[in-house]
Formats: sequence, C-alpha cells, structure tokens
Amino acid sequence: MLLLGIRDSTFNYETLIMNLGNFTIKAAEAFQQAQQLAFNAQNPNIETEHILKALLEQEDSP
Repeated sequence: MLLLGIRDSTFNYETLIMNLGNFTIKAAEAFQQAQQLAFNAQNPNIETEHILKALLEQEDSP
C-alpha cells in the first residue's frame, strides 16, 4: 500500500491509501519510486514532480 498526502482547498491534508495491486507493474514501480524521491527530499507529500521524475527515470521510458 502507498500513502499519498493530498492538499485540498477544503481540507488541510488528507491521506489517501492506494492499493498498488490495482496498477500495472510499471505504474506501481513508478509510484514506489515517486514515494522514495519525496522521502529523500524530506517531503511528506508525493507531488506531481516526483511522479513525473519517476516515470521519466524508468528504464523503458520513451
């Protein structure tokens, strides 16, 4: 499972629990890498930039 911090205008922060079993292997790997990138940057939230960087760093990324 992956915890995503979401910033919303009506809520301060919410935690969304995602079951990575619902994703393809490559998508799940990208989310796990994005989580690691956010953690390494000491960011409690997985931002769009983390996901984009994780996708672009995949070996078979176009």
